[in-house]
Amino acid sequence: TNNGEVVPNAYNYDDMYDTLYQEMLPVQAIEYTPPVAVMIIVDRSGSMEMPAGQSGDTKLELAKKGALECLNALTERDYCGIMTLEEKYTEAMQVSPMTQMPKLQKAIDDIVSGGGTVFEDALEGAGKALQAVKNVERRHVILVTDGVPSDSYEDYSRPIEEFVTDVNAKVTFSFVVIGEDMSASDKGSIRAAAELGEGNFYDPANVSDLPRLMREELMMPHIKAINHEPFQPKINIEYHPAVSEINQVDIPNLSGFYGTKIKTGADMVLKGEFVPIYAQWKFGEGMVGSFMCDLDRIWSIDFMENAVGRRLILNMVNGLFPTKDISPSTIDVELFEQNYTSQLSVYSKLEKGETVEVKITSPNEKGALTEVRNVAPDENSGYSRFNFAITQPGVHKITITKKAADGKTLEEMSIFKTFSYSQEYNMFLDPEVGDELMNSLAFSGGGNVIDDANEIYQEIARTLKRSYDPRIPFMIITLVLFLADIAVRKFKFKWPHEIYRDAKAKRELRKKSA
Repeated sequence: TNNGEVVPNAYNYDDMYDTLYQEMLPVQAIEYTPPVAVMIIVDRSGSMEMPAGQSGDTKLELAKKGALECLNALTERDYCGIMTLEEKYTEAMQVSPMTQMPKLQKAIDDIVSGGGTVFEDALEGAGKALQAVKNVERRHVILVTDGVPSDSYEDYSRPIEEFVTDVNAKVTFSFVVIGEDMSASDKGSIRAAAELGEGNFYDPANVSDLPRLMREELMMPHIKAINHEPFQPKINIEYHPAVSEINQVDIPNLSGFYGTKIKTGADMVLKGEFVPIYAQWKFGEGMVGSFMCDLDRIWSIDFMENAVGRRLILNMVNGLFPTKDISPSTIDVELFEQNYTSQLSVYSKLEKGETVEVKITSPNEKGALTEVRNVAPDENSGYSRFNFAITQPGVHKITITKKAADGKTLEEMSIFKTFSYSQEYNMFLDPEVGDELMNSLAFSGGGNVIDDANEIYQEIARTLKRSYDPRIPFMIITLVLFLADIAVRKFKFKWPHEIYRDAKAKRELRKKSA
């Protein structure tokens, strides 16, 4: 209800459960807690070994207890990482899913004192690590310290400002101060850093409250079905058609939204802090969009009275229109292409007197060349096939039109065929240029251009006719044998018959010896 008046809600959780309408939408109308990714940074400088007030624990032990309470506040869908402050920083446990809880707990338990207190590098490293996690809706850093960082506010505020203003993967920052050793001005700088990082600053009077405060820091509330709160929708996908020519600063406020969860594969074009405001996805052959607010000027009065708001709604509607006719067709075609020849098959059931006309429109130097062919699909099978050739490069439009007996168009569809070839083949389309090229190629190769197929055999016979002196082969053989004989005498090679003779003599000698 709104001020006692019942307001229809298209996203009613109970009504939409297990319905086709819910299946079609790019969002789920369910109660859920948005998944988060958090990086816990623990100062492990030597001063953290000092007692923490009257708690009985050292500051480091108290910080580790708070970090463990943070783990207990997260769900299995969340992510967490552990860092320690030093001159640079150490990533004790990279950002990991909470299903690795034992490893995260061990990383916290293993933290020991030793090192400096430098904020800048640790904050920048934490921000980059969290931005690498894509399937969460909130990225948050909690830094626990007891001392003044060695770097200045100007140094460590730079990465905070960089990450908190990133519209695609925003990271927020909270700071926890332990103990009373820090001056008011130093605490003021850290408080300013928390405000810049859109997080919280904790300086508990009773340090024993620290674990509880850190746990509450990560307790995300459930997304309610109906949310009454003014906010400005944020552009989540900058180059989406729905936000074409729209600047973030010009988007008007909404006064409420229906709480839903984005589905996997859907585009969250506009978002609130953790929830989709406009989502879109492909369903079947069409597009489905979901705007999580009313258009009746209840929550959207400022939005609908603003030119940018109205432009956004028109962009959303235009983006959902089909880009092609999705109505069932009584004509089906198949195009089989092989080089410059093509085969077109047309399937259509024809009533008496109906015809099918195929028109091929091709680009040429004079404009559009149109070739019209009438096809008559077989009356029983509804099938007809014909071949055609296209030699002109470009995009060719093939239009299939089904006509009634009186010539009236019943249905029409178009497909496109592209044809191209390398530029060097253009010369063959001009007979004079082609002949000149072929003559020059034949002359260079010592041959002739053949225009008639019957001349092929004559050319083969001509090229096979060769004259030679039969004495030349014998002279070559004689010279080879002469050289071989010289080599044998010079290097005392044995001819094969000599090798065989010596081997036979050795066998006979062995027999006599036996």
